[in-house]
Amino acid sequence: MKKLLSVILAAVLLTSGMTIAAASASAAEPEEKPVYLLGDADLDGQVNVVDAALIQRYEVRMAELTDQQLLTADVDGDDEVNIVDATWIQRWELKMKAPEGIGSPLTEVYKTKAFPILRESVDSTETADVRIYADQPHVPYINVADFYNRFYLLGTDLTEGMTAVRNGNEYTLTNLSTSAIFDVAQDTINTANFEDFTMSAFGIRTAQTGGVDTNHPFIKLSESKDPAEPAPLTLHLGEYGIDLRGDETGVYAPIATVSDIFASTEMIYVICAGERIYTKDYTKAHQPTAALDSDPAFFEAIYADHPADLADFTYRELCFNLDTWYGEPGQEWLHNDLETKKIDQILTEKYPDVKAKLQSADCFTFFTGLNYLINGLLFDGGHTMITSAMLRDEQLVTPVIQSMTNLDYAQKYIYTSFYKQRDTKKRVEARDAAYGDDYYIEKGDTAMIHFDAFVVDYTGWKNFYAGTGERPLIFQDAEGTKYDTVGTVLSGLERAKQNPEIKNIIIDMSCNGGGDSAAMLSIEWLMKGKGYVRFVSQQTGRTKIDEGQFDMNFDGVFDEKDVSPYTDYNYGVLTSNYAFSCGNAYPWFMHEHDSMVLGEKTRGGACAIRLTSAAGIEFACSSNNSKIISDSGESVDFGCPIDVDLIAEGENPYANFYNLDILSAKMNEYFGS
Repeated sequence: MKKLLSVILAAVLLTSGMTIAAASASAAEPEEKPVYLLGDADLDGQVNVVDAALIQRYEVRMAELTDQQLLTADVDGDDEVNIVDATWIQRWELKMKAPEGIGSPLTEVYKTKAFPILRESVDSTETADVRIYADQPHVPYINVADFYNRFYLLGTDLTEGMTAVRNGNEYTLTNLSTSAIFDVAQDTINTANFEDFTMSAFGIRTAQTGGVDTNHPFIKLSESKDPAEPAPLTLHLGEYGIDLRGDETGVYAPIATVSDIFASTEMIYVICAGERIYTKDYTKAHQPTAALDSDPAFFEAIYADHPADLADFTYRELCFNLDTWYGEPGQEWLHNDLETKKIDQILTEKYPDVKAKLQSADCFTFFTGLNYLINGLLFDGGHTMITSAMLRDEQLVTPVIQSMTNLDYAQKYIYTSFYKQRDTKKRVEARDAAYGDDYYIEKGDTAMIHFDAFVVDYTGWKNFYAGTGERPLIFQDAEGTKYDTVGTVLSGLERAKQNPEIKNIIIDMSCNGGGDSAAMLSIEWLMKGKGYVRFVSQQTGRTKIDEGQFDMNFDGVFDEKDVSPYTDYNYGVLTSNYAFSCGNAYPWFMHEHDSMVLGEKTRGGACAIRLTSAAGIEFACSSNNSKIISDSGESVDFGCPIDVDLIAEGENPYANFYNLDILSAKMNEYFGS
């Protein structure tokens, strides 16, 4: 630790023409922790000639110093404790020229470094000023307002979206609509509306312009709230030993922590690995590719062992992250425990081996523990799971997975990730045989439309509305060929409309794992004349309804002229135990609006996805600020009820799923009654 600290401080010595800066505001460690002063070799809370004398005795082997004493005694940061340090202390006490920072708490001594920001390219020249504090030399801090303005103005022409005003130990940070108070003495964050405070500038502008997102020009999104105002929220970072720090330039927080705070409602997220900052956009609407997926420096930093201060911080930060934002949807192994206890208490009492791994400074031990926690204890069917590129390293992952096969709490993950694929293969083979190369089939009075994910061709729709392209249907992205959901359903409905015999239309969700909720609201509206999804926030207690109005005539205006011509059909939804997330929410909506659900019960997936990381290792997490509930307030996490079970006896349980004769008979019987 001493050596690593000296490397950081060596470059900022007065003797080399630079200075050690000291924050002017007090942002001490929690009261139970000692405050160490640079130069206080005997750790008595003072810096004087006694410390210089102790250092002199140490050099001639007449005294011993602990690791912490060596850290405080090395005032010139040259990785040596010797007579030079004693001389600097003597000169400082006589108010003579000496390295700045002597006598200051290590929590206030910092160095400013420029970390590169890598978005789509490793060749980026963009940087952010990061503070390295002497007491946590491997936990980089960033100005919170600067963080927001660097990463949450995407899709706008703004250069500043968040401002900060200081009043003593309190900093009021305000985005385009909402404020929060950061208290560096109490290490708390308080806001009357956490969701609006953490919303990106792009999201705020979308709301202010009537809810029309430029990435989804075909739908106007609105939000109705019940109750009208959310409950105030206070985040107690100090309870986890996470310090907020500040001075006249603003309030500072660890990059990992501030990234978690703002990742709570957006698909944009930020990861710090080594001395580089990476960004990623899950939807790829603003940032199609991510530099971290191919940057060797990212992987080198992730695979490196964690220094003691980083390992300690990472565990505490992970607990804060999960205690604050994990959605507890219902299916996870720890669900009952989480109703009354926090993560650290549960691990301490019941899973000390997992806790020990998560506190390890060894990268591979930590990675194993994170898999046990995220893919095991908290696995909820697919929203909470490790998503790191490290999963491509078979030599790393294979022994971890093998060790999980004997863990009771990991069986849902093992089954979902591996054994269920056998059924998936049979289902996909039967589906492909029925459709051929088409997305639409019809027979007699029944038509069926399939798509395997809710996806949007953002560029295609923008071009269509600009008059420079056709209405999207099939498009290519980095992952291959895809079908735009809205274009697919619209084209299928138009084809059905051309056949006067069609009265039943089935939307095939049997191979659908979820995706874009705006696309889901759009097809709800096309079939029912309305589209919405109902969320409850476990953070604020607010129930909100995201509603969608579709631009049926594609004139860019949302008015009474937008009327769906497809609402008179009998609608059915074909589901399976693969259908998850939006593939589960859409059948629930249709189930509650007089449609028929056939097939097999869906797999669930109640919460919106929140993307985050620990020590640079990415994982997805069910978010507790957006948990989908039914109109009656019922959890949707355990799957949508079905009206007709189509599972067949024999080698292929999905043999009946794509037989339109059977489906037509079932629908006519259901709607006829």
